[in-house]
Amino acid sequence: MARPWLTIFFTLVGLGGLLGYQLYDDYSDISSQEQQRLVSLASAFNANMGEQLRASSAMLGVLTHTAPTLLSEPEGVARLNTRMSLLSESVTGIRTIILVNANGIVVSSNRSELVGLGFSGSERYTTISEGPDPAKLYISAPFTTPLGAYTISLGRAIVNTQGEFDGYLLAILAPDYFGVLMKSLLYAPDMRLSVTHGDGKVIYSTQSTPDIRGLDLSSNPQSLFNHHKASGGPASFVIDRIASTNDLRYVAFHSVWPASIVADKELVVAVSRDASAVLGPWKTSAINTAGLYLGIVLTVCLGYLAYSRRHAAYQRLVLQEEETNKQADAIARSERFIRTITDAMPGLVAYFDRSLRCCFANQAYLDWYQMTSEAMSGITLLELLGESLFAKNKPYIDGVLAGESQQFERFLTKRDGSVGHVLANYIPDFDESGDVIGFNLLVTDIKALRMAEADLKVAETVFENTADGIMVADENGVILSVNDAFTEITGYPAHEAVGQTPRLLRSNHHAPEFHAAVWQQITEQGEWKGEIWNRRKNGEIFPMRQTIRRVAEKGSGLRRYISVFHDITDVWRKNERTQHLAFHDALTDLPNRTLLLERLERQIVMSERQPRCLAVLFLDLDGFKRVNDTLGHAIGDELLKAVANKLQGLVRQTDTVARLGGDEFVVLLDSPQNQEEVENIADRIIASINEPVELSGAVAKVGTSIGIAMYPEHGRSSSDLLKNADDAMYRAKHEGKNTYRLASG
Repeated sequence: MARPWLTIFFTLVGLGGLLGYQLYDDYSDISSQEQQRLVSLASAFNANMGEQLRASSAMLGVLTHTAPTLLSEPEGVARLNTRMSLLSESVTGIRTIILVNANGIVVSSNRSELVGLGFSGSERYTTISEGPDPAKLYISAPFTTPLGAYTISLGRAIVNTQGEFDGYLLAILAPDYFGVLMKSLLYAPDMRLSVTHGDGKVIYSTQSTPDIRGLDLSSNPQSLFNHHKASGGPASFVIDRIASTNDLRYVAFHSVWPASIVADKELVVAVSRDASAVLGPWKTSAINTAGLYLGIVLTVCLGYLAYSRRHAAYQRLVLQEEETNKQADAIARSERFIRTITDAMPGLVAYFDRSLRCCFANQAYLDWYQMTSEAMSGITLLELLGESLFAKNKPYIDGVLAGESQQFERFLTKRDGSVGHVLANYIPDFDESGDVIGFNLLVTDIKALRMAEADLKVAETVFENTADGIMVADENGVILSVNDAFTEITGYPAHEAVGQTPRLLRSNHHAPEFHAAVWQQITEQGEWKGEIWNRRKNGEIFPMRQTIRRVAEKGSGLRRYISVFHDITDVWRKNERTQHLAFHDALTDLPNRTLLLERLERQIVMSERQPRCLAVLFLDLDGFKRVNDTLGHAIGDELLKAVANKLQGLVRQTDTVARLGGDEFVVLLDSPQNQEEVENIADRIIASINEPVELSGAVAKVGTSIGIAMYPEHGRSSSDLLKNADDAMYRAKHEGKNTYRLASG
């Protein structure tokens, strides 16, 4: 339906475009013809007025040459006046001629009443006297004469033999002359004519309302006169509104510059026509054409609308018949479709009307009762269930017939003797008024489901009661569930953990490469086992042993990640303690011989790369046996701890204080400045250990003998340095104790 309308639309638009183009073409022709006529008329005015100015200029030129000679004769003034009278009558439009001397006094005129008048203050006198050019025609702006006449003047300057201003001749031109000259050329009553001085003042106009004679058109920057002057050419044409009457007009301008003379100012001729008068016939034609076009559009649209309605009615009849056939086919297909779907369902589906007769049963329902669809159709629910089972179901039947859905479980014995555990649903069916007209019966065998639920309860019990933390995440790593042990170990309750990712527990103790390797192994092998450091909710970092296994759900293909872990903090601490005791003295917690040798060897290797000094001080307590014997071994142990603390307080953190066993200690000095500094440290150690120590109420006093070995002077290996320092210590004991000795070179 849309395509014919589009065709009609574009056809009518095309027709409208052709008619519009024809109207526009007619408009352009009318405007162009009128422009040519007005421009030609303005040009004709220019020729006529130019001839008048030329004749007037020639007349004045003759007088300028004869006037000085006549004035010098006895009767010259009278003769000059007579000649002026004859010339004013012979030149059309000239009504007065005057001769003004250099002082501005009229000395001769065809009108005797003007003789003797002074014009020295007039604009014409000033213009001609300031720049006298005997070859130039001076055209004045319109003015009112002393005799009360509105006119313009044409003047020629007179100069003496020295070229100085000697007066001027002036011809007074009646503006009505322009009307006589111009009105003869008018061809329409709506035309207007005007003559304007080059300075912008209107000299003559056929427009009477309002009277614009003397109006200065140059004062309005937007005036058509100023637009013509700005064009720079002698002729111009414009279609615009006239400021004085605000009517739209066709206007042709022409500046009058006579070819054979020189003038100080031009005259501007304007001829115009009313646009409404010019375009009147065209507007009538346009209205008639538009009416014809609208009539064609209306006729075509109404005709096609009537046709389309009749055609649409016919189409509806055809479509209704087709729709009826389609609905019949659809009902048949729908019934087959419903039968196919319900027969494919594992559950029992049936429909009973309000009288409790079976109207529909799927194949599973028929198989359950081992009946055919013909036998099942129309059977009552009482006949189908039997009196005993029907009585049990009666409350649910009454409920669904009252409009409420029913759901209940039953153990049923099938026709083959097996027992089924079923879930039954009775769903009411309402008509348009809301009355129950029957109900749908859905029965599902849930025996396998109930057995699976029992298995799930067992699994849930194991999940919640195991001592290991368990976390289950989906394939994107989002935590789905956690058990109580997870909360007990990590501190995160289930509602804070679920929805997060395992990064919740990340301690940043391991490098990113470690975690990447873990997930690579899970991806490739499906499982990872190992120890890892994680963080509890309170911020504590702890070690745990963890197993992460990837599990795929059967059928859906969805993956789950199950993490099982337990806290191994106690085990780790025991291992740490065992490792610590392997390198430290159990009593003083100082490094033992093994750790001392390791550090000494490392310092020797570093000294070989970057030479520096090392010193080994071997100490043995003097009088320690007496303390043990007199005060007891407990006091002796306390004394050894006190000595260890004193030694640690006398050296730097980069130095090492070690206990080799019994009352023997070793101090490893890293990078002492020289031997003198080592000896000063030995003196401070002896002085500090000699101070009495109060232990558990008893006072104990011991001394110490020290042997010193310097690297590399007294040995280049750890064993040599310790042996030489030990030998030097024994020499200190033999030579008086409570002193130090350097190893022999």
